[in-house]
Amino acid sequence: MPGVLRLEAELGVSRRALMAAMERLETDGLVTGVRPGCRRRVEEGAAAMARERRVMQVRVLAYDETSKRSVALLEILHRLRLAGHHAEFAEGSSMGMGMEVRQVARLVEGTPADVWLVAAGSRGILEWFSKRKEPVFAVFGRHQGLPMAGVGPDFATAMEEMAHRLLDLDHRRIVLLVNRERRVPRPGVPERAFLKVLAARGIEVGEYHCPDWGDDKAGFLGCLESLFALTPPTALVVAEPFMFLAATQFLHARQLRVPEDVSMVCLESDPVFAWSEPEVGRIEWDSRQLARLAERWVTQVAAGTRTDEKWKIRAVFLERGTVARVGGD
Repeated sequence: MPGVLRLEAELGVSRRALMAAMERLETDGLVTGVRPGCRRRVEEGAAAMARERRVMQVRVLAYDETSKRSVALLEILHRLRLAGHHAEFAEGSSMGMGMEVRQVARLVEGTPADVWLVAAGSRGILEWFSKRKEPVFAVFGRHQGLPMAGVGPDFATAMEEMAHRLLDLDHRRIVLLVNRERRVPRPGVPERAFLKVLAARGIEVGEYHCPDWGDDKAGFLGCLESLFALTPPTALVVAEPFMFLAATQFLHARQLRVPEDVSMVCLESDPVFAWSEPEVGRIEWDSRQLARLAERWVTQVAAGTRTDEKWKIRAVFLERGTVARVGGD
């Protein structure tokens, strides 16, 4: 098909608008992108594919009520709606149902949907979804090895980088505090990658480095009490922004400074972190890529092409001001 420069001259449309349109056509499978400098190719049967595509009723099962306000999930809903699909959050959430498969099953079976997007699902919930006839797309969660499509940041690589950096800063008492579904029945792939680096660099890894705790406020604070009673960590790595806030308040109440006494890292980003002082060490990734891939998958399903492809998005460790050498130097 004609190149962007020619289309810009012929149509009188801005280059930015044309590039966005080209991206949508590629997402829809109507044109195929080729190597830089070469023209895109119109897919054979593109017109028939466009006619046959149908509007999909999409339901998103969120991890918890807070995650329904997350940038990543809201981006997905926005793109799906712009593409013409009916996309909404399901009533309730996985955590609100205690990650109980039977409760999730009742919700799903009583909710009309053509496809499901499951955010941060536990292994048990995703295994149940993988056996259903409706297509399912896992956003985050432990979907490795299951017959379903999925996408998530490459946390394993970023967490390996983070582990090496903490060790380079002389940290040895490093504790990883993650949600139960990320450690049961055994730690997930990113968590294992993190612990493997510790072991490879001479640390005898045990329950101390990835402790079990009740997945509520009392369980989290009780775990921190236990950790700091005898062998205080020099570095805390926590899964969620709200855990980071709770841990920071816990340390402040005990007159422990961040990062002088304890370095801290969050495995997720949050807009408020950019305003924090010191700025929070964290893992970041581009939520727009996740939304584009989710939309592409729904569009493929709408066109009659179901895929179980899995994608990884590049994630990076940002050290920032809450991470320092042991002793705060």
